[in-house]
Amino acid sequence: MKTIFPDYFENFKCIAEKCRHNCCIGWEIDIDPQTLACYQSAEGEFGKRLRKNISLEGTPHFILGENERCPFLNKKNLCDIFINLGESKLCSICTEHPRFYNTFDTHNEAGLGLCCEEAARLIITDKTPFKLNLTEEMQNEVTILREKIFQILQDYSKDIYKRTENMLSLFFKESPQLSLKAFLPVFEKLERLDEDWSTLLSSLNDFDEEKCEPFRSFMKERESEYEQFLCYLIYRHFSKSATSFEMALYSLFAVLCFKLVFAMGERLFSQNGNFTTENQLEIMRLFSSEIEYSDENIDIILDELEALI
Repeated sequence: MKTIFPDYFENFKCIAEKCRHNCCIGWEIDIDPQTLACYQSAEGEFGKRLRKNISLEGTPHFILGENERCPFLNKKNLCDIFINLGESKLCSICTEHPRFYNTFDTHNEAGLGLCCEEAARLIITDKTPFKLNLTEEMQNEVTILREKIFQILQDYSKDIYKRTENMLSLFFKESPQLSLKAFLPVFEKLERLDEDWSTLLSSLNDFDEEKCEPFRSFMKERESEYEQFLCYLIYRHFSKSATSFEMALYSLFAVLCFKLVFAMGERLFSQNGNFTTENQLEIMRLFSSEIEYSDENIDIILDELEALI
């Protein structure tokens, strides 16, 4: 079965020790059965070290060390398994991260997750419109409507807020009252990983959407960052839809997430008088880590959004 992916997908390469937010720190790293069998039969001192640092309780996983570091992440932030056994002996989650996959009857689709800073850089700084080269036999209700959404989000005669309104008009006669302020208590109660995310959330307590014009003007030449963010969300999540209700739901989810990261950017701009692309990438990376990579958090948000449909 053919796999389709955005143009930037093949450009991804892990930046290893240069990464400021190493995915081998702070995450439980599960070990797939095939790789576990390899580790259990590994010989020598390194084989003993492997088995000593694996827990077989529940899903097999590495036992994290100090500061929740993978026990095989060395002082140079390089992987000792890669160094000693080679890339082919990494467990699947280490090989595939931050890639994700969606499966259709006619094809597979692959993408990169924003929780990785290098993936975020590739996605958000891409100046070319997001597109997929789907053949006619790959088209279905979801992919056809998704393509219409991409076209709306790439309508450069409209500002990015108007584009999101036009996207929602595909599903609603009247756009729902999607107030970020009303959803702040929802975001506040979600499970959190990083204090920086908590700080960003706290900054929104005095956010006023009606007073964003200076920031909107400042970002006018950089709206492509939000365009790519929205296209990414639609590509990753809209594809899970099995019904028209779910399509509407994931579209609302994308717009709510856009409003969230936009507001966080506005708060930083208001505080500092500037807002760099690096600031943007960090907000979106944190968003992805805190929201997208927690099924529980996403489910809570979707449950709240259902009331608007």
